[in-house]
Formats: sequence, C-alpha cells, structure tokens
Amino acid sequence: MNFVLPRELKTNGSSDLPAKLKASLLDFSRRGYKTVALTRVVTGRFKKEHACDFDLKRWSTELRSIGCSLALLSRLTIIPSDHDDVLNLPSQDVLRSFDLLAVQANSQRVFELVCDRSDSIDVTLLLTFPFLFMFLF
Repeated sequence: MNFVLPRELKTNGSSDLPAKLKASLLDFSRRGYKTVALTRVVTGRFKKEHACDFDLKRWSTELRSIGCSLALLSRLTIIPSDHDDVLNLPSQDVLRSFDLLAVQANSQRVFELVCDRSDSIDVTLLLTFPFLFMFLF
C-alpha cells in the first residue's frame, strides 16, 4: 500500500506519530495490509531540505505497542518540471534517506533521462505522454 502524506500533515521533525497518520495506518492494518510506503511528493527540483524526516523506527515501535504490525517504508516521488531537474538526481546523496524512489516523467525527454541515469527502472504505470519508439537495426 502506498500512502501519500498530505501537505498539511507535517512531521516537523517530531518523532511522534501524527494522529491522522496513526488512524490511517491502523485502518490499513485492519484491512489486511502488511506493508505501507509513506510517500513524500516533490514537484520540480529535488533539494536537500526534502530529505526524509519520517522516524520509521520509532513509528513502527509505537504501532507495535498498540498491536499493529505494519512494516513501514519511506518513498519519494519526484515530478520533474523539465529535464534539468533530472540531471542532478544521481548526485543527491540525500535521496538515499528514502527506501523507495519514483520519478514521474511528464515528457519523453525526461523519461529517457531517467532511464539513462538509473540502475534499474520499473515502468508500472501508463505513460501520460506519447512515446516514440526508435529501434536501430
């Protein structure tokens, strides 16, 4: 399960599990989910201040204390505005603060850059732009 944190739900560096998030996670657990990825969405260029501030270890402990055994992961979804936003991604050490990384490409150029610069890529969603396949024989 992927859970996007609303912008108004800020952790503000606090290690306590926000009440709205706790209620949602308990509901997911009751529905049978075993793992939930808490997602932060960044539009445009990724900056160091976007580093993961989720205290997953403490939050997992807090959930277990009330009988919830969900595994929590952190996920970053970057929606680059243009190809320049993709060029600096591999050099960002702060990206490693997230367990999962997703890039939502809005153009073929951005999609090609992401594919060229990543070790592996999983295309699981339909592309939102026309893609021209070019084959060299």
